Amino acid sequence: MQPGLGGDMQIPVQTMITKEFQFRGSFRIHEEFFTGVELMQRDLIDVKPLITHTVGLDGSESGFQLASDRNQAVKVQIAF
Repeated sequence: MQPGLGGDMQIPVQTMITKEFQFRGSFRIHEEFFTGVELMQRDLIDVKPLITHTVGLDGSESGFQLASDRNQAVKVQIAF
């Protein structure tokens, strides 16, 4: 799955075919995104328990690596 990124990208189609991968795209900014933001602004939902790690801007590269390991992190926040 490739969530929410626009623009052109290169994917290894031959590898995907030989390994019989399925590719799906998902655009994350839809009506439910704005509903979620509104619910957070109105303090009707608390997303803080989902944030398992916070890194500074200078640690953003390690933060992305951490976020890719679901055994260690749920959501990694970059604070700046």
